[in-house]
Amino acid sequence: MKRDILSWIRRKPKKLSIAKQEHVIELFHNLYSSGFHLSEVIDFLRRSHLVEADFVERMQIGLANGKPLSAILSDLGFSDQVTTQLALAEQHGNVTLSLEKIRSYLENLTQVRKKLVEVATYPALLLGFLILIMLGLKNYLLPQLESQNG
Repeated sequence: MKRDILSWIRRKPKKLSIAKQEHVIELFHNLYSSGFHLSEVIDFLRRSHLVEADFVERMQIGLANGKPLSAILSDLGFSDQVTTQLALAEQHGNVTLSLEKIRSYLENLTQVRKKLVEVATYPALLLGFLILIMLGLKNYLLPQLESQNG
């Protein structure tokens, strides 16, 4: 049983999407700004089922091992940019403001990715349309012209 728990702790967590990371950070920010402490936040997340049970379990294990919020989120697969900012905030004492800035950063990152997909989609559609036109010319128009000339 103990070996199963240790192997479960050691395995890499599935990476959270940017949207889920933003959601978790927003929850932490809201609860921290409402006066909750880290243990209360994790307990609230466990009871409310706002975050997947696997992630809450990892948070509880990290908290039981005495890890700070930045290390707990690092274990969950958050990016180094997020965890470094949180570690600095923990050292200087303004975690709530830092969580708000991180949420804003993740929101902007999501918007940039959406714009990138939009920008890349248009040329890809044009290229696909061009290829269809070229294939149509090759398979339909050129054989007709050759039969008329031949």
